[in-house]
Amino acid sequence: MRYSDDQGATWQVAATPHAEADIATVDRYHPWLDVDTNGIVHIGFYDTRNSTNRTGVDWYYAFSSDGGASWLEETRVSAIVSQNITDGQEWGDYNGMDAMMQNLIAIYTDNRDESGGTAQSIDVYGVGFTG
Repeated sequence: MRYSDDQGATWQVAATPHAEADIATVDRYHPWLDVDTNGIVHIGFYDTRNSTNRTGVDWYYAFSSDGGASWLEETRVSAIVSQNITDGQEWGDYNGMDAMMQNLIAIYTDNRDESGGTAQSIDVYGVGFTG
């Protein structure tokens, strides 16, 4: 991550918002970032750390109250690992976050089967955080 506090004239390196010890064995992608009215930086991202062979994902969330200089340890938001499905329907960048009115709403894609059977579907879940 990088940040600018002079309208993009110069850029500085910010701290990494996730664990780095597993960087060679875990994929993290499709991040979404928002800054609330108090200046707290919120980030959400897909992460494969709980998946065998890096084929499934969870949604993780972290925040920084010092402009990205340090981050609270990331939190797993999704309840189960969302497995990859091979029918051409993928996670894509169907995620987002919005920090508003002291609440953070995170939306991410999850492939879980809600019917309890073997069918797979792609759904979007919203999670609210109160800051």
